[in-house]
Amino acid sequence: GGDIIVNKKTFLLINALERAKGKDQTELTRWLKATKFDKTKKVKAVTAIYNSLNIRTLTEEKINSFFTQGLSCLQQLPTSSGRDNLGKFILALMKRKA
Repeated sequence: GGDIIVNKKTFLLINALERAKGKDQTELTRWLKATKFDKTKKVKAVTAIYNSLNIRTLTEEKINSFFTQGLSCLQQLPTSSGRDNLGKFILALMKRKA
């Protein structure tokens, strides 16, 4: 929630701003402009907006796209233990939980 509290321009926020319409847009803008607020309420409200806009799914799709692209590039390198170890590390990152 730290990024939400400080209005950090993350992938999530940028995409929410691009997709938000009507009530979601109004609510998101209000939270971004607020100078005095309850941190817990802000995180909860902005997270709810992200959820209503399916920002999590969009983010996961983008992450998977980058992982796939990275693995593809890695496969173009000459075979070596370093390449294999890096590939294993990438796959471990893909499987980890946030």
